[in-house]
Amino acid sequence: MSISKKRYKKVGARRHELLIKPIARRLTFGKGSLWLEKLLMAIERPINRYIYQRYLQHKSRILKQSLKSNRELNTEHKIRLSNEYPKLIQR
Repeated sequence: MSISKKRYKKVGARRHELLIKPIARRLTFGKGSLWLEKLLMAIERPINRYIYQRYLQHKSRILKQSLKSNRELNTEHKIRLSNEYPKLIQR
């Protein structure tokens, strides 16, 4: 098993321990229930995927905006340099 698969498996186990088990315990008045945990996991996974996809889209939008602004800054800088030092740019 690769390192990334192990890491994601650990994340799922932590999420199960920190999110699903406490909810199942509260819903069953402290006893806990394996079938309820499985049901909650089946509900939680698609929700988690949706949230993660939204997060990735947001991050990609921010990255695209920063790349665009960097390109604009670079072109402005080149224009300013060409006006100040025309002989250096022509070489």
